[in-house]
Amino acid sequence: MSGESFHDATAAYERWRAQRIPIRAADVELKHEKLRQSPFVLLRGTYYRFLTQFERLLPELARAPVGVAVGDLHVESFGTWRDVCARLVWGVNDLDEIDILPYTIDLVRLATSAVLAIAAGHLELDPDEACAAIHAGWRERLAARSAEPLVLGERHVHLYELARQAMLDPAEFEKGIRALAPYERALPKSAARMLAKVTPSAPDGAAGRFQPQLARRVAGVGSLGARRIVAYGSLDGGLIVREAKQLVGPASIWAAPARAQIGGLAGAVEAARGVAADPWRRQSRKWVLRALTPDATRLELAALEHKHSQADLLHSMGEETANIHRIALKEAAGSKAVRRHEESLAPDWLPHAAAVMSALTEDDWRAWCN
Repeated sequence: MSGESFHDATAAYERWRAQRIPIRAADVELKHEKLRQSPFVLLRGTYYRFLTQFERLLPELARAPVGVAVGDLHVESFGTWRDVCARLVWGVNDLDEIDILPYTIDLVRLATSAVLAIAAGHLELDPDEACAAIHAGWRERLAARSAEPLVLGERHVHLYELARQAMLDPAEFEKGIRALAPYERALPKSAARMLAKVTPSAPDGAAGRFQPQLARRVAGVGSLGARRIVAYGSLDGGLIVREAKQLVGPASIWAAPARAQIGGLAGAVEAARGVAADPWRRQSRKWVLRALTPDATRLELAALEHKHSQADLLHSMGEETANIHRIALKEAAGSKAVRRHEESLAPDWLPHAAAVMSALTEDDWRAWCN
């Protein structure tokens, strides 16, 4: 599998997805068209390719200690949510591909995405500077006494400014939701059960219980083709929106068919965040359900107005990555073992690895466009 061409690998992965969940062909065509936009976008949408080529091109790093890893990590895997204390929190908000993997996969993929974002004009940093910022943030948080969620306010002012830019106008947000195409079928039972757990209802005997309408949403890159079902409606004077996205399972079990999927990893991340976790987010092996709100948004680099805080932003991404790598599970190596391994590597290991994987992605992009 590791020696396949990009076209062959993509065809094989799409066949595997279609065997596991219902796939909307028109959305897959849109995904394939998006991959032509730039190597940066192609990287975002082709984690399955990165995973197999990482082991082939960087075998030493592929033998690193394993732990809880995001897997499909990149510079646009981060966003905001409100915690149970109504605070604005920033962190990784895409755990579709979470698995027990070598910790190096997350760092190399994040650094590779930063290098490609620079080439696409989304960041104004030197590639070595970008890698150094990610590396420094990760090292600092991994060496700290404990994980620390990034709660925005008097702390992490640079992140608050970026999050504020990404917030949507509430009127435009509601207009966009109500303009979505209807979803004509019933919500699948497993998704409906998850929805019931995170959707408020009026007190017993009160009028106006939440009766959502269902709509179909098209978003993302790598997940295009999978069902995204939006449940929305008004309750007590305002709009409530929830989205259920169907999951195919991590690409790591496509790459290694004998590998068993480990359950509960997304829940372990949320538990590690404590009260800073997203209270409306639920993830099973088949679905992820979350709230859609104007201030719960994904960071998009192309929309940034201020360029002066980019190194700080990447430093924070490194910190948040370490927060996840610190999660203690029986299947995971401890943070001390991870630190010892990372300290044994050459000082320039991360920019070197990012350059290798960036070159691969650029070659794949040229092949895809021809």
